[in-house]
Amino acid sequence: MHSFQEWRPLISHQLSVFNRSAAILLLSKNSENITQHYLDSSRDFSVPFAIIALWLQQRNTWRRRGERVSIRPNFDVIVFDLDGTLVDSRVDLANSVNFTRTRLGLTPVPNEVVYTYVGDGAFLLLQRALGPGFGEAEVREAVELFLEHYSQHLLDHTLLYPGVAEALEQLDHLVLTVLTNKPVGPSISILKGLSVLERFRLVYGGDSFPQKKPHPAGIQRILTETGIPPQRALMVGDSRNDIMTGRNAGIPTCGVTYGLAPDQLKDPLPDYLIDDMRELPNLITP
Repeated sequence: MHSFQEWRPLISHQLSVFNRSAAILLLSKNSENITQHYLDSSRDFSVPFAIIALWLQQRNTWRRRGERVSIRPNFDVIVFDLDGTLVDSRVDLANSVNFTRTRLGLTPVPNEVVYTYVGDGAFLLLQRALGPGFGEAEVREAVELFLEHYSQHLLDHTLLYPGVAEALEQLDHLVLTVLTNKPVGPSISILKGLSVLERFRLVYGGDSFPQKKPHPAGIQRILTETGIPPQRALMVGDSRNDIMTGRNAGIPTCGVTYGLAPDQLKDPLPDYLIDDMRELPNLITP
């Protein structure tokens, strides 16, 4: 079995024959159809096609076996947002918000409205949900009521997004962390309840630091604790807050389009954009 390093000189030698970007694209994909196409082409054209095709064929064989090609990953630490990125927690959050409103003598609001309030921590969530008629002290009391209810119902409907479990398993050779504006207690309870807590080296919440996202304090702590430089870290999230957090910390960012706030990913634009978490491993390790 040949390693990538053994194939590299042959492939590099043939780059003058092909458009360089096309060759790099071929090496970045994991496609049986592309492999077969180039095997067929090798019979009609030249040795370079065969070299690329054989490498793709060998790599696909490794990946089917669960083995990984020995290429250094683009990043060493991944910082994940939680709600809207790893877990779909919308219904449980909305139910607890409306429970709180009802206890305070207010009528429930549509779940879709509550979803637009999520992402900046429990205090701002309740402040937005209650409206301008409530002062700071009253909002803080409402937060306690909300958290008490939510702690008992945070796994009623909350699930991992499709592909998250598979992606985390494929990325287990990296340092995986979570940085969310949700309080750290319920965040850990959700990850534990969904059987993925052990995947993460560090989990920080909105009450872990004096400042919440988009302040870079959380990422800075993660980089300090792991000893990994900023250029080797990646922030993955679904909202403007997450992208700004990464930028403020000086690390690359990746947006997910399936979360709570996909429209927010237009400004600022993330460095990468994925529609499914299963796309992340190929981005991390081509």
